[in-house]
Amino acid sequence: MPSDIIQSMWLGYPGTTEEQILSAEARLSVKFPPSYREFLKVTNGLNFVSIYGFKFYSTDEIYSYTEGVPDSAEAWIEAYEVDPLTDEEYFVYGKEQDPNYFRPKYMQTALEISDCDCDYNNDNGVCLLIPQVITSDGEWEAWIFDASMGGGAWRYRSFDEMMNAIFN
Repeated sequence: MPSDIIQSMWLGYPGTTEEQILSAEARLSVKFPPSYREFLKVTNGLNFVSIYGFKFYSTDEIYSYTEGVPDSAEAWIEAYEVDPLTDEEYFVYGKEQDPNYFRPKYMQTALEISDCDCDYNNDNGVCLLIPQVITSDGEWEAWIFDASMGGGAWRYRSFDEMMNAIFN
């Protein structure tokens, strides 16, 4: 960690402004879910956190998952096309979920909001926001996607739920 971060005892950055959030939303053609917007207002990015080593991007760094790895989404879609999931299989969260039960087609519009820099998962983990699955209160499903172990997505009902899982 840089010395200024150690001295401040804060892994984050100054919060973003509403104007910066609106600019990022316009660039990405989306409206961020409420819990993610609140996170950005507290810290516009977050240095490496948890045993997973996630670094959360600033509003300027967020991008479409397919922009960073265009072939990856297509490869996952092709691999899972043979065995599509039912909603009953898919909408299971918490300890009961199977991380192999995810819908790769959602990667086509997913936003990548973090990367990972640790040996734990060979630098292949990312956090994604999934705009196809929206709750009644406007939250988007969030994934911790790990391609290093044959693929798998730990899915959460919201960014807030995912962050609680990362830090607890």
